Amino acid sequence: MKIDPVHMNFEESHELLLSAIVPRPIAYISTVDERGNTNGAPFSAYTAFPTDPRPMVVFIVARRKSGEEKDTLLNIQYTRDFVVNVVDEAMMDAVVTGAKHYPRGVSEIEIAGLTALESDLVKSPRVAESPVNMECNLIQIVELGESWKSNLVIGEIVRYHIRDDLFVDGQINVKKMRPIGRLCPPSQYCKIGEIFTMEKD
Repeated sequence: MKIDPVHMNFEESHELLLSAIVPRPIAYISTVDERGNTNGAPFSAYTAFPTDPRPMVVFIVARRKSGEEKDTLLNIQYTRDFVVNVVDEAMMDAVVTGAKHYPRGVSEIEIAGLTALESDLVKSPRVAESPVNMECNLIQIVELGESWKSNLVIGEIVRYHIRDDLFVDGQINVKKMRPIGRLCPPSQYCKIGEIFTMEKD
C-alpha cells in the first residue's frame, strides 16, 4: 500500500503515524505558571540525545482542537524551563487521570495524586513518584505546520534526579525501572517485555 500524507486529514495522519512508530516512551512534563500553579501532562512524541556540553530533550506540543495553545507550552514560554519525568508502571494510572483537559490554573499533578517537589535549578517542579527526573532549560521553540500547528520544544538537561536503586555502573537499570510505552492512539500502552542482547561483529 502507498499513501500520500498530504491527502490525509489530521486525525487520519495522526493515527497512522503513531501506530507506525511504536513503542514510544512517555515524558510527563511538569511546569509552573505565572501564579505558581503546577501543571503536568504526558507527551509521547519526545526523545533526547547527547550534545556538548549538555544533552538535549525535544518534544512536540500540538495545539488543542480549538486552536488554543496548551498550558504546558504557555508555562514554558513564561518560565523558560520544564522537567521531564519518566513514567513507570506505578505512575501510569495517575498520569492517565491527569491527562484530561482542565481549566488553566488547575493542577493536574494534584488531581492525579502525584507529589510536586521543588527542583534544584529550574522553576518548574519535578514529580516525586517518577523514577527519573530531568530538569531542563528551554533552548528554543519552533512552530511547525500550516493548518495543524504544533510546536517543537528544545531544551537542555541541567540536572538529573535518579532513584538510587536504579543507577548501576553509570546506567539506569531499565528492567528495574519498569517504564511504560505508548502504542496506537487513543489508549494503548505497553510494558517492558523480553530483553535480549545482540553483539556487534
